[in-house]
Amino acid sequence: QDRVGGRTYTATSESTGSSVDLGGMWVGPTQTRMLALLERFGIEREPQYTDGSDMLFCGGVAKRFSGLIPPHSVGSLVELQLMLWRLDWMASRVSPLDPASAQGSSALGAQSVGAWAEGALWTATAKETLELAVGMVFGAHPDTISMLFFLSYVKAAGGLVQLLETRGAAQDSTLRGGAQQLSERLRGAVEAAGGEVRLDAPAERVVAVGPSGSLLGGECRGG
Repeated sequence: QDRVGGRTYTATSESTGSSVDLGGMWVGPTQTRMLALLERFGIEREPQYTDGSDMLFCGGVAKRFSGLIPPHSVGSLVELQLMLWRLDWMASRVSPLDPASAQGSSALGAQSVGAWAEGALWTATAKETLELAVGMVFGAHPDTISMLFFLSYVKAAGGLVQLLETRGAAQDSTLRGGAQQLSERLRGAVEAAGGEVRLDAPAERVVAVGPSGSLLGGECRGG
């Protein structure tokens, strides 16, 4: 790309002059390294607006509701709760830092979330609700995401509900001025320290990672 930011991209509204995020935009309390970077660069957060009702389109019907519990039948709600417990238990056995070390990692890596749902869930409502949740979090269909990646992501976030909720969860707040500014501040810090940030040069290999997770070296296309 010809810019820093990756999946975060902040545009400016021509009519109001305000910042508008067109990509990744939220930060939550479990993202401690992100919060540390925001504090380092003095970037303020704004609570996500949550007033009003939620809208769920499932089974060809649009329904309004409030809170995390969707307006499903009792049977579907029971299955969804069992699914949450099961997925959180499965995620607890996967290390986000080394997913391949998990028991059965090869099988999990070869199975998609969609295939798992077909074999593990009974009701069409539960399957469709999981599909909606995966689409909301990952922007992708369950058939395109491996269970190993999905479980490691859930574990890193602190649970599936943590990924889906707003207050005190993954969608807790946005960044005042937009999310892309963090990458721009990091670029400025690298260049101020005498480093170089190359654009239009895809990273091909990470050479080393420090004990805190900081990148110590890398290689990109073109040298």
